[in-house]
Amino acid sequence: MKISFLLKELITIAKKQKTDFALHMNMTPSGLSKILTEKGIPTIRDRKIFTRLAAEYFAQNIYSPGCYWKFENIFPVIYDFESQDDLQSFLSYAIEYALDGAFTEEININLDYSERGQYYIGKRPVIGILCIILSDYVTSNSDNLSEIYFSIPLLDSSYTKIFHKIVLIGNDVFKNITFNFFYNKNLLSELIENNPGVMNFSSILSLIVKFHKYFQVNLWETSQDTTPFLLLKSNILMFFNAQIDGTPLLTTVYHKSYLAVFYNMLMKKDTNKISYEKEEIITFLEKNPNFFEKLKEKGPGSVYNFTSFGYMLTNEELDSLNGNKTLRKNIKKLFDDAMDKDTNYLVTNTSMDKFISMGKMIVPFIGTSYFPPNKRIPYLQRFNSYMNTGSYNKLKIINIDLSNMVIFCFEEFSLVYVISDTYERETLHFFNTNKISSLLYNEMMKDSELSIDFSTELWNAYQQELVDHIP
Repeated sequence: MKISFLLKELITIAKKQKTDFALHMNMTPSGLSKILTEKGIPTIRDRKIFTRLAAEYFAQNIYSPGCYWKFENIFPVIYDFESQDDLQSFLSYAIEYALDGAFTEEININLDYSERGQYYIGKRPVIGILCIILSDYVTSNSDNLSEIYFSIPLLDSSYTKIFHKIVLIGNDVFKNITFNFFYNKNLLSELIENNPGVMNFSSILSLIVKFHKYFQVNLWETSQDTTPFLLLKSNILMFFNAQIDGTPLLTTVYHKSYLAVFYNMLMKKDTNKISYEKEEIITFLEKNPNFFEKLKEKGPGSVYNFTSFGYMLTNEELDSLNGNKTLRKNIKKLFDDAMDKDTNYLVTNTSMDKFISMGKMIVPFIGTSYFPPNKRIPYLQRFNSYMNTGSYNKLKIINIDLSNMVIFCFEEFSLVYVISDTYERETLHFFNTNKISSLLYNEMMKDSELSIDFSTELWNAYQQELVDHIP
């Protein structure tokens, strides 16, 4: 990140004149011009004062609640600042980062093979530099195919808060990036044991959905025990640690040779990709035509529904959609199994509300079926026939902040389907374990505040309420 680019953008965001900024910095306009034209940078002696005054100036002139949106061109990876002081601290790290880059370039230091790195300790420094480094990476590589590798940090809960606090803005800069999540096979067992400080499974699912909105997301299963990390391929490696008192610590490594060694070790030592896109699934079904037929023998034990899924579409409606015929046939089998009376069916009311407002029902890897406003309630009323079978005693309404996902829990494995907000990006994650059902049950169904039993009275009241909200 060039210091000249950063300062120019901040001046624009602050809606101030360059002369006003120079006056605050106790600089002449010509002195500021040298920095903005990359003909000079502050000396080592002056850098601390320069950083403090600049961060103070821009924070005073930019901060307002929700102002992080103003930084889209500079920091597409950012967080919502809690105060002006919070923004000033972030800008200090950003200016220091840019000045470090300018200084190493000026004296011809090559960090690509440096055996020394930097560390950042504390929640504010860690989230600040994490956003700055990631923003610099994605903006520099927005036109190139790039890959990020990330291991889920089973650390102090402060890391959970840090990653959930991060906001991604400016979709275009992420379009060519693939985000790879690595998780240890022991992860699910640790979650079931409910170890203190370990994030729960719904938090991990929420992270997956969050990043899936912007990246192509691949999940990788591994048996390796590694320090949680984030690798920007061929660029920088970051390690995450938690100190004895829970304080987060981030260490950066730039050494290109080590990055290559780390990547090769990561990919060769017992790693298995469990994520599949449309073409991969079609190829699999062509090689295993009886896959869904075999599933039907047992059927899913539970289905967790966090989006508008077309379970009740007719054969004619499914046939009207474009898509692979074999895949369409198998998806219909999966829909029928999900609505079977022996299946525990759990759904969020927000998924039904989303259908009422948008009129779209998703058919995985086939397309979406659109219903005009006058046909949306009649579609939901198809559920009445399911109610008449007496199967509603296995149905629950879940109150949880998850969306764009459906989970099918079978006896020996689970299928996790995720789709982006625009319906353009969809992925199926195959978890070869039976632990997910137990995890979701423990987190959602046992908590009376998260789930409520379904009843005919509740369903009738909901339908009546919809009449008043239909577009």
